[in-house]
Amino acid sequence: MVYVKIAAPDDSSLELEATTQAGIVVPKREVARAVDRNRVKRRLRHLLAARLSTVPSGTRIVVRALRGCTNMTSDELAEYLDRGLRASLQKEIARG
Repeated sequence: MVYVKIAAPDDSSLELEATTQAGIVVPKREVARAVDRNRVKRRLRHLLAARLSTVPSGTRIVVRALRGCTNMTSDELAEYLDRGLRASLQKEIARG
């Protein structure tokens, strides 16, 4: 229900290298009502803020909420977020 994409920083932005950047996307196609989209963004922002310290500094993270995330509990949403972060970090490490 949550898709996470992680990218290492490019060499052109030296001053941004030390900061981790995160973005949250909740498409209108996936979550129709604006109230629900904003609620999902707030919940994901809160969950992601607690996990940024586990990500290498300088990393760029994009979290995309998929259909069905409005009905999830915070624990379920956190589980999907953790799984997505773990899988994305492993892919980035394997890519080298």
